[in-house]
Amino acid sequence: MTDDDIMEYHSDLTQSLGKKLSDTEVEWISKKWANGLQFIKNGMEVLDIGSSDGSFFDYLQKKNITGRFSCFDADKKAIIAARSKGYKGYDSLKSIKQKFDVITLWEVIEHLPIEKFISYLDFVKLHLKEDGILIVSTPNILNIFYPFWAEPTHIRPYCLESLCKILESQGFIVVHKKETHALRHPLKILACKLLGINMYAKVIVVCKIK
Repeated sequence: MTDDDIMEYHSDLTQSLGKKLSDTEVEWISKKWANGLQFIKNGMEVLDIGSSDGSFFDYLQKKNITGRFSCFDADKKAIIAARSKGYKGYDSLKSIKQKFDVITLWEVIEHLPIEKFISYLDFVKLHLKEDGILIVSTPNILNIFYPFWAEPTHIRPYCLESLCKILESQGFIVVHKKETHALRHPLKILACKLLGINMYAKVIVVCKIK
């Protein structure tokens, strides 16, 4: 299986391409993206790996952030849709030659074997500009109420600590890390507090090359 083939494990947005998201789904996804806003400035070159139709860049523009936005996804229909919005679109990593200020991996790595994740990190190191940043988000396996294994394409779980250790072992410096998407259900929150269980459904890490 090649690096491009692995992207057939689609992100939540790729799976949603062509269907209307519920208000809850939109809120859930937008909250994830909001954690990256402080690191993306106007005029930056940004690559979203596992981009689907470029919805992350739609979100940035609604927040009045403009730049040179590029999408990568193995789903050719998604890339056609992204290009129709004016974004540069790639369905092969090998065709990407430029460097970027920011590269994002939103909810991608849990679909990849660890060796493929590391090969993506090698790609990132070749394609980040000096002082560029990588933003990675993934479900938090420490939250027992998040149905990680209910998604059949999930194959590799992470917590905040394990993700940071992998990134650091591959030559990155963590500059920001956070657990996010706290539980809302009162009984689940109470159970977490009583049992000392992690109540956050996702983690996000921002890093730079050493």
